[in-house]
Amino acid sequence: NVVKVDDGFVLNGVKTFTSMSKGLTHFVVSAYYEAIDQVGFFLVTKDTPGVEIADNWNMVGMRATESHDLVLNDVHLPEENFVEIRGAGCKKPNGWILHIPSVYLGIAQAARDYAVDFSKTYSPNSIEGTIGDLPTVQQNIGKMETLLLSARHFLWSTAALYNNEDSQKVKWNETSASKVMVMNQGLEVIDIAMRIVGAKSLEMERPL
Repeated sequence: NVVKVDDGFVLNGVKTFTSMSKGLTHFVVSAYYEAIDQVGFFLVTKDTPGVEIADNWNMVGMRATESHDLVLNDVHLPEENFVEIRGAGCKKPNGWILHIPSVYLGIAQAARDYAVDFSKTYSPNSIEGTIGDLPTVQQNIGKMETLLLSARHFLWSTAALYNNEDSQKVKWNETSASKVMVMNQGLEVIDIAMRIVGAKSLEMERPL
């Protein structure tokens, strides 16, 4: 919960499933604001006194997300850190969800880059030259590029619609579809990249 004080707010509570918690410098935390009987969003920086990472993420899967609890003990925030009220005058889709496909797009682009670099240098004994000279590998690289171009432009056009001052032009379908489409195409790019690299893509020291 959050309490208003003379020079800002005091925040107390626990934010669960704080993905990438140990690597983050800023957190957006929702809290019930009793004075207005609504939920508000507050920007919290990692170095603020009273902010603690619980170090309690102990899952079989998704270990790399480091989704520990964020513990807030009498965290004092200035007025300007009150970001917004949930749903206040909201006539647009939630643009925040675009960060999810953006992350998947970045991962897919990195996988593409690694596969391309690998194909330029890897030369098994069974062929002359590198695997980058093989038509099938070149075709797969082209397919990755096409998928990335499609995903990138769809994401960018959706973001442009969201930022347009004319809210009537913003489409809820585009915002929701961009998450699904970009993520799925990103996963397909990663699958192709791993096929190009082959069994070596499963080696622990490889970034793939």
